[in-house]
Amino acid sequence: MTIFIEKSGVIVIEKFITDLLQKVETVEQFKMDDHDISLLMAHLGDSDASLRDEGLYTLVALLVEKNCLNTVQLRTMKNQLLSKNYLFKGMQEDETDDIFWRSFSNLYLAVIVEYDRTKEHFMSTKELSEIALNLCCYLTLENDNRGFIDGKGWAHAFAHAGDLANELAKHPYLESSDLSLLTVTIFRKVTNFGKMFSFGEEERLIQSLLTILKKQPDFSVSIICLIEKQQIEIEKNKSKQELIHQNNYYNTRRFYQQFLLSSNTPSIVKQKLEKWSI
Repeated sequence: MTIFIEKSGVIVIEKFITDLLQKVETVEQFKMDDHDISLLMAHLGDSDASLRDEGLYTLVALLVEKNCLNTVQLRTMKNQLLSKNYLFKGMQEDETDDIFWRSFSNLYLAVIVEYDRTKEHFMSTKELSEIALNLCCYLTLENDNRGFIDGKGWAHAFAHAGDLANELAKHPYLESSDLSLLTVTIFRKVTNFGKMFSFGEEERLIQSLLTILKKQPDFSVSIICLIEKQQIEIEKNKSKQELIHQNNYYNTRRFYQQFLLSSNTPSIVKQKLEKWSI
C-alpha cells in the first residue's frame, strides 16, 4: 500500500485523499496548502488505477473546480507538470509505468488550461505557447500506444494528449502560430505513427483539429495540403508488405472517417476526403 511518511507518523494516501475530498465538499471556501499539493503531485502517476484515476485525478479536478487552489499554486503545478519528471518522465524507455506520469501530466495540464479559459485567466500568452510547444514535443517523442494495461488501468496517453490539445485550441489567447504547430503535429503523428491506435485515440486527437477549424476556417487550406501530402505517401507505400505502412494506412483511414462524420468539418475538407477513397 502506498504511504506517506510524516514526522507525526504514517499517513495512508487513500485516507489522505478521502479526507481531502470530504473537506472540499463540506468546508466553505476550503483552501489547499502547498505541502498537501506536493504530496498529491508526488503520486500523480501511481500505477494503482483506483488511486490514480478515482482518487488523485478526481480530487485535483474537484480542487480546481471549487477554487481551492490559488493561481500561484496552479502556476507552480503547471511548471512542475511540464518538467522532465512529469510530462517527459521515462520518455527514452520502452513501455514502463512512467507512461502513467506522462499521460496524467497531460490530463492535469488540461484541467489547468480549462480553468484559465473559463474561470480566471492568469497565464500569459507566452505561458500558453510554452504548454503548446511542450505538448507538440511530447507528441513527437511519445511512442507508447498502450490503452488499457492489465492490473494497472488506463494509460491512454494519446487520448489524454488530445484532451490537452483540445483545451488549448479552445483558449482565446492561444496564438495562431501555436494552432498551426498543433495542427501539423497532430496530423503527422496520427498518420505516420507506425503503430496501431486501438482505443479510439484518433477520435480524441481530432477534436482539437475540429475546434481549430471552427475557430479559424482558413486552416482548411493547411489541412487539405496535409491530406494531399499524406495521400502521396499512402500511395507510395501501398504495395509494401510491412506492418508500419499497414498501421499508418488504417490509422489514417479511421482519422479521416472522423473528419467525414463530424458536422464541424468544413465542406471543402470533406470534399477533398470524399474524392480520395482509402
